[in-house]
Amino acid sequence: MCFETTQREFEERFWRDNPYKMMKKLGYQFHTREGDYSVGLHFDAYPPDYDPEKNPMMEFWITVVKP
Repeated sequence: MCFETTQREFEERFWRDNPYKMMKKLGYQFHTREGDYSVGLHFDAYPPDYDPEKNPMMEFWITVVKP
């Protein structure tokens, strides 16, 4: 799953809104096996032309599954 946001929103609001709760509302869950969290991952992705002032968009990518 990919959430697109600005760097500022990511720092100020994204984690407060909790992406794990957001994906659950969308009908997904974090991709893990019970007791094994090595499968799931998430990371911040920035485009090659990222610039905090001119192009502040970034993405948060996370592995999900439909339960």
